[in-house]
Amino acid sequence: MEKMVCGIIFTPNEYEVWLLLKARPKWQAGKFNGIGGHIEKGESPVEAMQREWQEETGEDEVQWIKFMTLFGKDFEVTFFRAHTAANLESLSAGESLYKFPIDNLPSNILYNINWLIPMALSVPEQPFYEIKELRVQ
Repeated sequence: MEKMVCGIIFTPNEYEVWLLLKARPKWQAGKFNGIGGHIEKGESPVEAMQREWQEETGEDEVQWIKFMTLFGKDFEVTFFRAHTAANLESLSAGESLYKFPIDNLPSNILYNINWLIPMALSVPEQPFYEIKELRVQ
């Protein structure tokens, strides 16, 4: 099973969200997504999220809050949210980070990010609940 992480990064006032214009994998090329990637052997999801964040942006640690794990037939994606006041730039070749108002997202966004953004915003700083799983057929 392929295990991955995806982080949704908000500005401190939560009026804007940072999204990565993807160049790869092929099915995501030209679409906006959160920051993330594969969980490496021996990593926890939060460790993978922090590593991906540093690799993609070069930024220091932020407080990642897990809000959902999505399961499919042969994959598992753990989603996190965080806040940053930094002006982000992507360190990944061919990929760029853009900041969008929450109420004016681009049309070429990955389909699930449209509903993950409001879900991420509904999670308190100290989560008192967690969606344990959501299965995709």
